[in-house]
Amino acid sequence: MKVNTQNNPIQLSLSIIEKAASPNGFVASLDDNENYNRIWTRDAMITSIAVLCQEKKSLYPVVKKSITTIISQIHQDGWVPSNICFGDDGSNPIVSYGGPVGRIDNVFWLLIGGIYYMEMSDDLSLKDTLYKLADKQLKITTSWEFNGKELMYCPTSSNWADEYPMEGYVLLNQILRYWAFKKVGGFYESDLFTVKSNAIKDAIGYHFFGEGQCKQTLFTEIQDQELSTLWGVHRIMSSFNPGGINKKIDSLAYSLAIGLGIGTLETEVRLEYLLNKASQGHIGLPSFHPIITKEDKEYQQLLSNYAYSFKNKAGHFHNGGIWPMVNGWTLACLSLTKRESTLYEKLDADFHQLRGKFPYFKNFSEYFNANNYEASGTKNLCFSAAGHLLSKASEKSLCQLFGRQTNLIDYVHIRDNVQQIVDLISKCKNKPCVLFISGESGSGKTTLAHEISSFLQLAGKNSYVMNQDNYFHLPPNQNHSKRINDLSWVGINEINLELMKEHLNTLTQKNKSEIKVPQLNRIFDRFDECNVEVDAFDFVIVEGTYVFSIATNEDMKVFLNINYMDTLKKRNSRNRDSIDQEISPKILDIEHRIIKEFCHQANWIIDKTQTIITNSFPIKTH
Repeated sequence: MKVNTQNNPIQLSLSIIEKAASPNGFVASLDDNENYNRIWTRDAMITSIAVLCQEKKSLYPVVKKSITTIISQIHQDGWVPSNICFGDDGSNPIVSYGGPVGRIDNVFWLLIGGIYYMEMSDDLSLKDTLYKLADKQLKITTSWEFNGKELMYCPTSSNWADEYPMEGYVLLNQILRYWAFKKVGGFYESDLFTVKSNAIKDAIGYHFFGEGQCKQTLFTEIQDQELSTLWGVHRIMSSFNPGGINKKIDSLAYSLAIGLGIGTLETEVRLEYLLNKASQGHIGLPSFHPIITKEDKEYQQLLSNYAYSFKNKAGHFHNGGIWPMVNGWTLACLSLTKRESTLYEKLDADFHQLRGKFPYFKNFSEYFNANNYEASGTKNLCFSAAGHLLSKASEKSLCQLFGRQTNLIDYVHIRDNVQQIVDLISKCKNKPCVLFISGESGSGKTTLAHEISSFLQLAGKNSYVMNQDNYFHLPPNQNHSKRINDLSWVGINEINLELMKEHLNTLTQKNKSEIKVPQLNRIFDRFDECNVEVDAFDFVIVEGTYVFSIATNEDMKVFLNINYMDTLKKRNSRNRDSIDQEISPKILDIEHRIIKEFCHQANWIIDKTQTIITNSFPIKTH
């Protein structure tokens, strides 16, 4: 089937999806292929989510029909259909609940898509039905834990990559469950689902990312010993079971973790690093990395698990194939916090290149062969069209989808505050001029510091941002472990203030031409070093929780008077704190009690309404 190509990618994608709209919902493909000319739960829900992200309201009835069709065919024991095939007259549906095993992820996609539909359409007619579904699936999926330790034990073939060798505690399935229950908890204001989703998130953070602590580990004793020696990116994994740990890069799982903010800032940086690593040498992002070759022992597992024909040759299908669906999700997730990153820019350019590499009707193929980028698999696939739509989704629609706060309003206030502060500090006669920024964790110190630096650069002034994070005695994961064992460690003693003060003196007195400063490497959880040219700066901006401790009375200071309770909702949406839900409030309260007096030392105070208040004592400008 040929379709008009004289449109942009969004219109072309929507035209494919519009033609796939049947009386029963979205079929998987326009091709005359019996296996795809049916309602597949996962495909229909991802297609529906993409339509909702683009706010294509003319297709909302088809979204709803897809949801109700799938719900109508749920088995009495709670199994959600893998796919539903209707006869020519739309009657006598033939329902499949999966091949060798059922599809664990289908119910989560159904809940995510169903609730997102209600959020975007304001149609609440499915509200009771979807809650009953969620309530039943909470019980069913909890039974899949087998031990009550929050993570499901999953068979091979239990999600979209159904011909890929991954079983046991599979990260992607845990993420989808967390996401679904998080949306249920938020939409229905249900403590039951909110508590459960937070417990799942904690278990994900500990087991897959090495964040926080866990009272009920699922690792064997030998695995625990091995993992206790690993820090940073080396601690990330995509699945595990008692027989082993799988550290292959799962592009969809890692992308969704970034989009949902499941890991801490350190984890987000590490996941980005791994996705970037997987993308190197490719146009686009392979589904899994590294690719399994004939020499690898996993290749025999690929050979024993396929339907119709073997598709998982090296660089094909799930085995390193480049799927528009996966790349679309990755770009959507990165766009929320990483739009300026080199990874986002590369993948965005790659996606554009793949779109233009072939005639239009091949652009919506299932995947691209990673060896020569030939379009492969089923053509005119809604799954692939959805990937293009997701890659161009708006921040507002994605924040609603992932349950994250939009930064647009805060950003306007920040820019206004930055301009005022830059105007004031520009009056300073000392060179370099030093500005200190203090406040509690999550109050916006780093954002403010870098915005001030950017404004100064636009004005032709060079500045250096001295970040307290680079001067901790221990890197983040190791520091958090010490905090867990001894809460008295929390506070000013965690920071090497003497070294910070020494470096600041060198920058202001210019008694050296160059200094080596510590540089936090979040990827590997360590400190590296970098050289800083002392004469290169007109301004030094010192930011961190305790930096007023090394400031003098003459120094200019900004205090963000926004405490950890004021930023709780935003912190939760960004997962800014440690994964550990018990220890984090205690740490934040200790920090609050230590620095609350700093407010009185500041020249300018920014309150929780983003209003600047000037203290009564004069500002030194000479």
